[in-house]
Parts: sequence; structure tokens; C-alpha cells
Amino acid sequence: MIRILHIAGREFASTVLTKGFIIGAVVVPAVLAVAIPVVVLILSQQKAPAIVGTVAVIDPTGEVAPRLAEYLKPEAIAERRGDLAKQAGAAMPSVPGASPEAAGQAMDIVLGTVPNLSVQILAPNADLDEAKGRIREAVKDDPDSTIAVAFIDPDAVVKGESAERFGGFGLTVMPRLDERIIGEIEAGLRRGVLDARYQANGFEKDTIQALTSVASRDTTEVTDEGERASTSAMSFILPMVMMLLVLGAVFTGGQYLLTTTIEEKSNRVVEVLLSAVSPTQLMAGKILGQMIVGLTMLTIYSGVGISALIAFSLGDLISPMDLVWMFLFFLTGYGMIASLMAAAGAAVNDLREAQAFMTPIMMFMMIPYFMMIVVPRAPNSTLSVTLSFIPPINPFIMMLRIASNDPPPVWQILLSLGVAATGAVVAVWLAPNFRTLIRWVRMA
Repeated sequence: MIRILHIAGREFASTVLTKGFIIGAVVVPAVLAVAIPVVVLILSQQKAPAIVGTVAVIDPTGEVAPRLAEYLKPEAIAERRGDLAKQAGAAMPSVPGASPEAAGQAMDIVLGTVPNLSVQILAPNADLDEAKGRIREAVKDDPDSTIAVAFIDPDAVVKGESAERFGGFGLTVMPRLDERIIGEIEAGLRRGVLDARYQANGFEKDTIQALTSVASRDTTEVTDEGERASTSAMSFILPMVMMLLVLGAVFTGGQYLLTTTIEEKSNRVVEVLLSAVSPTQLMAGKILGQMIVGLTMLTIYSGVGISALIAFSLGDLISPMDLVWMFLFFLTGYGMIASLMAAAGAAVNDLREAQAFMTPIMMFMMIPYFMMIVVPRAPNSTLSVTLSFIPPINPFIMMLRIASNDPPPVWQILLSLGVAATGAVVAVWLAPNFRTLIRWVRMA
């Protein structure tokens, strides 16, 4: 056991003291913690210039174009965005710094600067092709340039006597026009057509909107500390994050085990090691050392995540027992994956050859990615329960279930943990056994 621990310590030190590991485990989280607020600050202070131009409209009905002109006024667009910002700020009262002002800045970052668009109403019988030809002559940042042409069907407002449905509208825009501007114009056309239809059929727009809209207060939830805004979105994301943490830590340790095994073979270092220790001690020490590497990664990143939850007053979303299960399932998951990685490393002479062995492993590991959305929505469905007992993916599927809103019963967790532990033992000795691995090493 002392020799195994010596090998594990050497394996751990040779990995965590490398520049790559330090950058990935320490520097990257630190840089992200500093860079994200700086980037948000820069984006909030630097606004792209407003898109300017003219939208030409051919409107045989005479009812839609004036409404579109009102809808696209800069002050009308700014007012709509302000309403969205108020709703966003009110929906996040538990988030530090959340306010209508902060939400307004975020809205500017997402939607861009309010455009300065004007609407030119063409004659009802104007030539559509000629109007579209103006787009080819458009000049950037010229308010008189035609950047879009809209055509309203004659029966868009009043349905023809023999027609089964109303007409609509068409829109032609200049190449590479911002999709947000296109969406703004389309929304204005749609709103204008609907409002004109209401009026043509004797309905008041305000009455229709009052009848079809229902005011609702922000959804809240009750906790031991009191009432707060609903965290349903975070509760949906949390299982994915925990599963990815375990999967990433397992793969980190397994990948390092694969590469170090191949490197020691190519450098003939393994021959020196085998003169001092047995094959079983060597492989057990390597697996144990890289397991501690994976645990280190898991501890660092889970600590960052927990700190973030506490900072946002959401620490109660994850319990201490969830963390215990996460580390236990990491150990069993690592045991299965690491043995397969060690087998791949011992069976080949370079990383390119290892790709053929890695393909089946990667195919299995893709299953948890596909299940990230399915399992948290139905954590106790037949599919979720079945996948919880199929190694080597059951540790990752079980983490999705444990962190969900409807966690599985304890007996299922323990049974899945036992299945994973059994799978780890079987994988260690049958994929293939240590002596076969070392024989491959010596033959290389």
C-alpha cells in the first residue's frame, strides 16, 4: 500500500504542477470571475450606432402603413423596451444589482441601440419591383436610403367575399440587415394589420387587448427565510451543472491517465517503474493519483458554483447531501472510465492510435448529454430510472435526478451507487486486467 501511495503521489504531483492544469483549474476560474464583470461594464458603456434608413410601404388598404409609422418611431421602440426592462427587473428581485435600470442596460446590450427608422408610404399602385430596386442603391447610415420594402395585400384588412382567409404582407430587405431590425419591422406590420382589422370589423383595439390579456403577479416561492421570486429556471439548470461537473472531473482524470500511460510507454519510464513495483501496484497507484486530480478539479469548480449560489441568495437549492452523492458518484464513475482509459493507453503507442479505443467510450459518454433536458423534466420516469442502473452512464444520470425538483428515493440512489461500484470493480479487472495491461506495455 505504501508503494501504491508513493506512485499515486507522484502521479498527482506530475499532473497538478503542470502549467496546463494550473491554468485550467485555477487561472481560468479566476480570469472568468474578473473578466465577466469587466466585459459587462464595457458592453454597457459602448453602444453600437443606431441603424438608420427608410422603410418603403405599398399599402392598397391605406390602413396599415400609418400604423407602422407610429410603431417604428424611435420613442415608441424605446418605450416598449422600457416596459420589457421593467418586467425583467421585477422578475429578478433576489438577484443582487437587479433593477429596472440594470435590466434596461442589459436590454440595450441584447437588442442594440434604438434604431432611427422612417416610413415612406408609396402610392397604392406603385410598382413593387421598382421599389425593391431602391434597395440596391441603399447607402449605409443614410436616413434617406431604402433599406426595406413592405407590400400589404389588398385583402389584408377586409377579407374578400369569396376568400376563405385574410391576406397578409411581404417584406424585402437589404442584404445583411440586422435580424433585430427585421423582427422590429415584421412585428410592426403584424401589429398594424391586426389593429386595422379590429377597426374595420367594429372592434376597439383597447377592448380586444383588455379581453385577451391577463395581468399576473410575479411567481414566488416560500422558503424558511421567507418569500422570494421563483427559482424554477435555476432549478432546471442546476441538475445539468452538477452532472457536467462530475462528467468533466471524471474525464479530466481519465484523460490524464491515458496520456501519462502513453508517455511513460514511449519514454520507457514504465520499465524502470516495473523494476521497483508490481504491475498491480503501478496501475493502482496511477489510477488513485489521477482520481485525486479529478477530485481536485471537482472541488475547485463545485466550490466556485456554491459560492455563486450563496452570493445570489440561492444556497438552499443544493443540500450538503447532494454534494456527498456527487463525490461518491464521481468515485464510482471515475473507476469505470479510468480503467477503460488505462486500457486504451496501455494498448497503443501514441495518442493517434488511442482515438480508435476512445470512440466506444465517447459514444457511451454522449448519452448523458442527450439526456440533460429529458431526465430533469421527468426524473422518475421509466427511462430515467432504467438509465440510473446502466453502467458506465448511471453516475451521471443519477446526478441529474438527485439535483432535480423531484429527487429519487434513497434506496434507488444507494442501489445505483452499488451498481456503479460493481461496474468499477469489473471494469478494473476485465478491461483488461492489470497484468495484461502491463504485458501490452512491455510488448510496445
